[in-house]
Amino acid sequence: MNRMKKIVAALLSVAMAVSFAACAGKNTAKIPADTKKASSLSEQSETGKQTDGGWAFNQGKLSLDQNADVKAAFDKALDGLTGCDYETVAYIGSQVVSGTNCVILCRTTPVYPNAESVFSMVTIHQDLSGNAERTDVTDLGI
Repeated sequence: MNRMKKIVAALLSVAMAVSFAACAGKNTAKIPADTKKASSLSEQSETGKQTDGGWAFNQGKLSLDQNADVKAAFDKALDGLTGCDYETVAYIGSQVVSGTNCVILCRTTPVYPNAESVFSMVTIHQDLSGNAERTDVTDLGI
């Protein structure tokens, strides 16, 4: 029964993330043309254009396999990390700052026998030089 609740909660979280991504696309008319987002992290850094620091929700390509630049930053940020395994579920969105922040929904499993997994929002920061680091992990409690 407890496992079923966790599965339902995880599915609801993913559905909510997809809904946010779908709804975010409806507000594009309010964004001035000169602040259009670049299509990749490296392009965002290269253009030098920054928005007001707001978050841009992912517009449908939720898999990191479909977002190679985000996957590379995620892999670089978690390289050598011990203690937990992070299985990516969905790329949620990004924020242009001095570089780029990205949020990824992950299934997080501590590395010890019989550990239970939880879903977490992992924030990665990639600076303008291409360095990446994990800046936050928020467990969703599901």
